[in-house]
Amino acid sequence: MTQSELFEMLKQVGIPIAYGTFSKEQTPPYAVYYRQGNTNIFADNKVYHSSHDFVLEVYIVKKNLTLENKIEKLFSDNDIPFDVDEAYLPDEKLRMLIYTFSI
Repeated sequence: MTQSELFEMLKQVGIPIAYGTFSKEQTPPYAVYYRQGNTNIFADNKVYHSSHDFVLEVYIVKKNLTLENKIEKLFSDNDIPFDVDEAYLPDEKLRMLIYTFSI
């Protein structure tokens, strides 16, 4: 999956999404995603396989299981294993769902 295909896939969640940051302030729910690095598997002094590691941050005002289930189903339907964590941002009064995955 290419990064442009990833963006098209993530847009299916139905909330505003941007790579890195938005150019203007958004009203929750919204999401940003970014590449965090890559993981390489080496063999015979060459990169045998490379995967790109990404983070998807979803900002919400309150717990939204419908949105979470939609995101997780999207990952599952596209055979993308993921981890998820949640944090509360007291200064912004927002919850942040943090999905980490590789393509």
